[in-house]
Amino acid sequence: MSGFLELAERRAGIIAPLSALRTRRDAGVGDIGALDSFFEWMGEAGLSVLSLLPLNDLAPLDSCPYSAISAFALDPAYADLDDIPDLSRSPEGRRRVDETLSSTEAELCRRSSRAHFGDSRTLKLRLLEEAFRRFEEAEWDRDTPRARELQSFVARNRWLADYALFKAVKEARGWESWLHWPAGLKDRDPRILAQFRSKHSARVRFHEYAQWLLHAQWQAARKKAAARGILLYGDLPFGLSRESADIWSRREDFDTALTMGAPPDWFSATGQDWSLPAYRWGAMEEKGQRFWRERVRQAAESFDLFRLDHAVGFFRTWVLDKDPRLGRFDIEGEAAQRARGERFFRMTLEEAGRSRPVAEDLGVIPPFVREVLGSLGIPGYKVARWERFEDERRFRPPREYPALSVAVAGTHDTSPLAAWWEESQDDERGHYWEMAGGGSAPPKTYAAARERILSSLYSSGSALALLQFQDVAGTRERVNMPGTVGEHNWTYRIPLPAEGLCADPAIGEATRLLKRLAADSGRLPQESR
Repeated sequence: MSGFLELAERRAGIIAPLSALRTRRDAGVGDIGALDSFFEWMGEAGLSVLSLLPLNDLAPLDSCPYSAISAFALDPAYADLDDIPDLSRSPEGRRRVDETLSSTEAELCRRSSRAHFGDSRTLKLRLLEEAFRRFEEAEWDRDTPRARELQSFVARNRWLADYALFKAVKEARGWESWLHWPAGLKDRDPRILAQFRSKHSARVRFHEYAQWLLHAQWQAARKKAAARGILLYGDLPFGLSRESADIWSRREDFDTALTMGAPPDWFSATGQDWSLPAYRWGAMEEKGQRFWRERVRQAAESFDLFRLDHAVGFFRTWVLDKDPRLGRFDIEGEAAQRARGERFFRMTLEEAGRSRPVAEDLGVIPPFVREVLGSLGIPGYKVARWERFEDERRFRPPREYPALSVAVAGTHDTSPLAAWWEESQDDERGHYWEMAGGGSAPPKTYAAARERILSSLYSSGSALALLQFQDVAGTRERVNMPGTVGEHNWTYRIPLPAEGLCADPAIGEATRLLKRLAADSGRLPQESR
């Protein structure tokens, strides 16, 4: 076995946001129903890990997966409308799904080059509400086995009661900030909350029902992935939106007077303010890290691997009140920072079980952070275009990366390889081409350089090598442009439906290349050899 992957020796995988996947029956956002066809293409390409962005529920018009309104709930935009029993089990229900997905509204969203989160949520919530009404009549009111399954799901997931209540209040008050709610709701007076829950019991139960369906669909997709030998790689965002159920219901764990961000570095000379409330780490540790233990346990139930976003923040967090230039670390001194991070990641390993955590350790990282992670057997990242020797000109050959690492060509915050390659200065391109064994005259187009660039990444010493889907297709669309806000961020979609990837000539050529590279580098799954 190699490095941290105990389920396989060496693997190659693909980075593709779930929202980016297309199907011939989606509603403008890639959903759980797209995965089976995408898994089929991955098998043809010798890819056995699917790396995803966070899937957490967002505000109605939001698309940024790192500002969730729940640390635990899944976004209804990802619901597979063809897999809702309360609709699919009757001809009338199936007809309603077909009518919705063939509507002009859905067709326009489906044809768009960008994901339409707001429109997709609206369409899907209509059908989920109809499914819920059928469930209430046929199951809940009769206390059937399915009704008791929902009750059991709610009882097992302690976060769900607060989340469903929070979302029902949000809807009732037009998505007004919880900071402006009447005192009884804002400050969680038990009597007032009980009154609201009683008056709006059906709506609260609807949100519990929606999460029950979504989590069941996800577990079914995980079983399909396992049957194909594919590992699912999730992502736990470091922070949460101020307008999240968790911050409303766990006020003692968060300091809403402070926000988190990043100190000045080569990304931003003034530092970054993410506008996400800061954690009260001391208070959380006094309670045995209950909030994070619950998050890690859910990640372990949902994924084979999971990425802990902003790993350095568990050691020390940059906090601000107003001006990012006046920020500070919430804990001072290397010894204290090292100790806090080690305690957190030891807890993560305890709760992860057979699932494996990975630390997002990019940016300005103190040496002791990687020392602690390495001592615990937790891998970090190696971004090939950033891995350089001390002269900062020559690139470090990926074959020198340690097995305890994830080698990537880029991340959701970087440009795809085609754009990076063709926009790079001649000397940078030349050094990279030389590192990849291509000689001293690099081609100017990514298409001409693709095989050697990808071969270099596949030959890395890392147990896992990941590509963005854009690097396979040779396209230039970014997932996110840090420091900017707009519809261009987090709305990328792959150009073809998942059902057609294996048959497309251009993608087919890249598919065959990836499978050959996987075989040559020992990353081809055993069952595909």
